[in-house]
Amino acid sequence: MKLNYFIQNEINNNLKLQIFNKFSCIAPNYEDFSPLEKLSGERLLDMLAIGPRDFVLDLGCGPGNMTRRIRTRTNGKLVGVDASAGMVAQARWHARGSGILFLSKDAEELDFDRNFNVIFCNSALQWFSRPGRVVDGCYRALRRGGWFGAQAPATQQWCSLVRDVMAAASTDVRTKDDFGSFRDPLFCMATVGEYVALLSGPGFDVHDAWIERETTRHTSQEALNLLRAMAGAALFNRACYKRDVSNTFFKNLNAVIRETIHAGSGEDGLIEVNVHRLYIFAIKPLLA
Repeated sequence: MKLNYFIQNEINNNLKLQIFNKFSCIAPNYEDFSPLEKLSGERLLDMLAIGPRDFVLDLGCGPGNMTRRIRTRTNGKLVGVDASAGMVAQARWHARGSGILFLSKDAEELDFDRNFNVIFCNSALQWFSRPGRVVDGCYRALRRGGWFGAQAPATQQWCSLVRDVMAAASTDVRTKDDFGSFRDPLFCMATVGEYVALLSGPGFDVHDAWIERETTRHTSQEALNLLRAMAGAALFNRACYKRDVSNTFFKNLNAVIRETIHAGSGEDGLIEVNVHRLYIFAIKPLLA
């Protein structure tokens, strides 16, 4: 049993490393490819009501676009953490002179001790392979009375475009054999109650939580960019397949994606994309 656990843990760690590397590859263009994540991040930022003296941790900061937005709200200590070295390099470049500290660190290895009174987590929760460990680290990182706020895709139908592409890839003669070995690394729970239980584990009091459907319409190129930002690190990552897939497979997968987007577009050339998003806000009790 212990040996099997060790082997599985090594597999998970290797997969996680490959995903971080893939994010490093797309880091230069990620900000342009993720308009929905920026809009949701702005909404999360407004709801957290960060003040001018707040000490803030941006968990899963990516290229730092939202971290820089947080800087406009507070003059306090501001730290951005991301496991992708490429993302952190982009964040440091764009925020030079701002006083923001960016760290290349796995969210599961947070070692802060009551350093912050706000944790901002925008579209990162779905990439955590051991979310319970991340939540424990967040609890330790917050001061008493500190707030944790997150938004992330949720439910198995988290994005209509991604699910349509995956369904097509699993049936198209050009891709179905190899795609049958795909291992989806995204962490998505089915209900609000499950997310509440996750945060309640270490001691958080969940103040509010809900899942809502977000509907937007996009050109074919915009939809392709969205797919790359939301799922490209998994779909085009060899480590996410149980068998050895070839460059020909990825070429065919690209063709299937473009055909799926075209087939789903209306007469106006736009495709509707539905994303189910979780918003959750929790506080570390004053008596913790």
